[in-house]
Amino acid sequence: MTSIIEYENEDVFENISHGPEWYAHQPLTNSEKPIADVRQSIIAAGDKYINAIVNAQKELDPFFNN
Repeated sequence: MTSIIEYENEDVFENISHGPEWYAHQPLTNSEKPIADVRQSIIAAGDKYINAIVNAQKELDPFFNN
């Protein structure tokens, strides 16, 4: 969970601090994919994971029934 938040923060920082020309020169992963693309897939998977947990808690936890 902490890594997901860190990736989201890095993504926001890069979107604010770099212009569009930066994306053509951004760091690449070991498989030569743009790091921002890989980070986005991790963020999306993390959001799905967190939403699944929250939705399950809403269904199963009596606290949410009140």
